[in-house]
Amino acid sequence: MSLTKYIYDTLVDEEEKACPLISYMRNTIQDLMNSAVTFASSPDFEDITEDNETIAELMTNLLSLLTVVSQDETFFEIYQQRHVELIVTLCLNCMRTSKSEFATMFNDSEEFVNLALDTCDKQESECIKTKAASLLEAMCDNIDGSVTTLVQFSTNALNYSLQGQDLTQVNLMNMQNDPFITSTPPAIIAETCIVALTVVSYIVPKREDLVPLF
Repeated sequence: MSLTKYIYDTLVDEEEKACPLISYMRNTIQDLMNSAVTFASSPDFEDITEDNETIAELMTNLLSLLTVVSQDETFFEIYQQRHVELIVTLCLNCMRTSKSEFATMFNDSEEFVNLALDTCDKQESECIKTKAASLLEAMCDNIDGSVTTLVQFSTNALNYSLQGQDLTQVNLMNMQNDPFITSTPPAIIAETCIVALTVVSYIVPKREDLVPLF
């Protein structure tokens, strides 16, 4: 996975992008998305990724690859069609605070703060949370509708989690049955949505249509 990402990342012009690797990516990107979404929404996602470093690294690399591909217009339509699912089911589920992060918060608060800052800024740490934030940012930069979806979903999910609103009265983009809503404690929903909004905070002030949502 890392090799594929490296090769793709070094292709800089259209002639090079006509190579067999891009044809391969066109045929497999949906399968890669399906694998990432299915795994991120599984009940054992956190336990598996915390207990198995190999699987955690594989997921990290998969998120990195999806981030790189999202920036190429060749794949725009695929990402645009699936942007709600990728934002909520993949990115937000992967950005939830894990048990190990909670332990770090108490045992090494400086490291916890550094990870939080990195997630919201440069995403340089090689972990699932930061790479999910990178994908979220890349989609908001390159895929139409992503910023609106993220802001509307996050603000509504915040209201739901903090005010205990009935799910039938909240617009959650038809994602009310997603594990991010059904299997996540309200405090984690709120924290994750705030982090996600912070990741794209450089965009929101430019969108006058979204500012009233805050």
